Amino acid sequence: MEFKIIIGPVFFLWGLAMLLVLFRGGIDWIWKICSVLIFGFYCLWFREELTHSWHDYSEKFGSSLIDLVSGAGPVIAFTLFLFWPIALFIAFFSASKTVGRAFVRTMVLITLFYWIFWFFHAYVQHIPVEYLRSWLPEKIQIPSLPAPPVR
Repeated sequence: MEFKIIIGPVFFLWGLAMLLVLFRGGIDWIWKICSVLIFGFYCLWFREELTHSWHDYSEKFGSSLIDLVSGAGPVIAFTLFLFWPIALFIAFFSASKTVGRAFVRTMVLITLFYWIFWFFHAYVQHIPVEYLRSWLPEKIQIPSLPAPPVR
């Protein structure tokens, strides 16, 4: 999967999570400001890929969405592969037994659901891509705001 396909949705989710963190209490303002600066740094660092992803999603929404969904499987599998050892260390070193147990249980369920979905997708049912493309719009347009009446 190409990086430009996934960078737009990742930045969208990151921006949404950033807004939620900014309005959450209990986190000092210095950490909120630092997280906004880090988000801004990554937006500047990947600005070319981000603008390219925005252009692809706005001009070829249906094709880009299908490419994202079909290419996300290997990325999720690789992420789970990298995150499992970290998750086990987090579960081992957590101060609470309940947190460690819940963390491992969550990881097991995520991994199980992923592999069940992968098996279903790979061996049982093949979804015709052209049928899905016929249902999705190719271009998304944001309507313009009407001008206020002038006297």
